[in-house]
Amino acid sequence: MVSVNKLDVVIDGNKVGTLAVADKYLCAFEYTDEWLMNGYSISPFSLPLEKKVFIPKSYTPFDGLLEYLQTACLTAGADFWLTDFL
Repeated sequence: MVSVNKLDVVIDGNKVGTLAVADKYLCAFEYTDEWLMNGYSISPFSLPLEKKVFIPKSYTPFDGLLEYLQTACLTAGADFWLTDFL
């Protein structure tokens, strides 16, 4: 099995940046210079359009998922809270 430590992020054939595995399995991201000049932020809150390497402070892959699912259930007409089942 081949281990991949980094990959190019591409939108519409344009290289946006590089995503790489950093310490403790955190992912680091950096925009290309070309994207910084002509592109846009792909995630305004966590990846603003600036020259820097972005590394999260912690690994929280499901952060906010419970709230999202609860909103989706209530929007669909559910009359229960997901936390009732936890």
